Amino acid sequence: MVLRLLATFAVLATIQAATVELLSLDDMTAKSSDIVRARVVATGITLRGSAARGMVYTTYTLDVSERLKGPSGKRMTVAVPGGSTVGLTQTIAGSPVLKVGDEYVFFVWTSRSGLAQIIGLSQGLFNVLPDGKGSVNVSRSATPELMLDPVTGKAVADTSIRYGYQEMKSLVESRLAARASQ
Repeated sequence: MVLRLLATFAVLATIQAATVELLSLDDMTAKSSDIVRARVVATGITLRGSAARGMVYTTYTLDVSERLKGPSGKRMTVAVPGGSTVGLTQTIAGSPVLKVGDEYVFFVWTSRSGLAQIIGLSQGLFNVLPDGKGSVNVSRSATPELMLDPVTGKAVADTSIRYGYQEMKSLVESRLAARASQ
């Protein structure tokens, strides 16, 4: 009985909830250090801090095909909270799981320590989907996690988002140009 209780507590201790501010495309564009279209080419795990008090991140190496914002470079790594290493498993609600070989548009923010992460957990990640007619769409599903309105602080529902890639690219570029002229 005691062992079962300890095992249950150990599992529950690894599950962490996330409350995220709902971000618009303009918000993500303004707050991102990098915006890239890229394919995931490798995955790994890193532990920041000690095993007892640290944070596990799943890392994804990206092959960048187009950069809309940020310094040049064909490769970059993003870290997503959660994963398993050294007998420690952390699960973070709202953290996306990426697939090697898949292509995405990433809105990335970089922490003071240099850790590059997808902005707003899964909000800043769009699947790249060719439509079979020569065009490309980008989309993301609504997150079921608790979202807060940035103005009122009240809980709001997220919604799915879908753009033509060229439409999203134009919106991002116009937002960046408007900020540069201010």
